[in-house]
Amino acid sequence: MIDRRRLLLTVCLVWLASALPVSAAHIPGFPAHPLELETFARLFYRTGDIELMADYATGFSGEPLQYQSSKVTLGGYYRLHRNVKAGLFYSFQSGMQHDDDWIVYGDGNWKWEDTRSRWEQVLSADVSPRFMLDFLPGRTWVFMQKLRYSYNFYNNHQILLARPGLTYFHMVEREPVVNIGLQYAVYGALNFGPSPVYRHGPYINILYHFSPHVQFSVGAGRQIVRWDDSADFRALHPDESYADRRYRPWIIDAGVLFRLGSR
Repeated sequence: MIDRRRLLLTVCLVWLASALPVSAAHIPGFPAHPLELETFARLFYRTGDIELMADYATGFSGEPLQYQSSKVTLGGYYRLHRNVKAGLFYSFQSGMQHDDDWIVYGDGNWKWEDTRSRWEQVLSADVSPRFMLDFLPGRTWVFMQKLRYSYNFYNNHQILLARPGLTYFHMVEREPVVNIGLQYAVYGALNFGPSPVYRHGPYINILYHFSPHVQFSVGAGRQIVRWDDSADFRALHPDESYADRRYRPWIIDAGVLFRLGSR
């Protein structure tokens, strides 16, 4: 009788051990050392108060690091005032991951959908007031507050970005040589998610003026991202949630900027 009980207990423990990983497989996991890398090339053409822009960016993420996203942006800025610019942009992007991309496949496995071949279109408009803070040491500090509204035609998501920043310009013979900027970006979810803020974090950038027409940029930051439960997850696990978890990737970007036209 004792041997039967021991056998039954052993079978139950083995079953539980094998069942636990499966039951937790519907909860998305995050890399132990998350890193998001972006490279970009950006072209500006200025004529009078109008500055046109074309940008191409490629993103890499995951463990090991691999190609994840591409983004093409066209648009430009118009100088409303000496200290205020307004911008309008249209983007084509692939490889972006949204809340509902955590899906269950026919075999019962949960995975992030591979969106590298899915193209989305995004319309953005922003305004960027800036002010010289010449009372600070060096007298070449500029404060800028960027506000950008974006509408994604793929999922109708609306986002409001608020990004205050402080930049120091190192000047030689009245010409900028190096810019060092510190920013804090807050991404507001206007019509989706459980929280009004779904992503935020600090960012530092260094811009080297190789010539009046060519600049090199490198930046780094840390983001805190909140994911909401996907539609598949809510349908199959209505009594569970992973919306309280946080994804904290390091962000690194590097690129080159070309500036043409009248200065």
